[in-house]
Amino acid sequence: MKKIIISAVALTAIMGSVSTISADGINILDDMKISGELRPRYETVKVQDSKKDDANAFTARIRLAVQANLFGVENLKTKVGITTVNNFGVDHYAPASSDYEKVVDPSQAMLSWLIMI
Repeated sequence: MKKIIISAVALTAIMGSVSTISADGINILDDMKISGELRPRYETVKVQDSKKDDANAFTARIRLAVQANLFGVENLKTKVGITTVNNFGVDHYAPASSDYEKVVDPSQAMLSWLIMI
């Protein structure tokens, strides 16, 4: 399975390339605002009387959002957000390794919202 990780730099580059002025002077995206949140977590799972080893996981949930005005029209805005959960090297947990208990916070990336206001 292929992992998709989108960084703040990549998101800024993508959105910056879309924010162009056409020949007739209309802005596609204007007044862009970027926000983000980083939530690192260390989790441990101990199950009594289990034959599997205790699980340990160091993960971080990252949320990035971009809000911008559309086409220079007053009060026409869009907001796009993404959420990713990444593992930072401590993978002593299932499903990454079947010898350990399960930590229910899998690595993932998703479009969390797309809003037109």
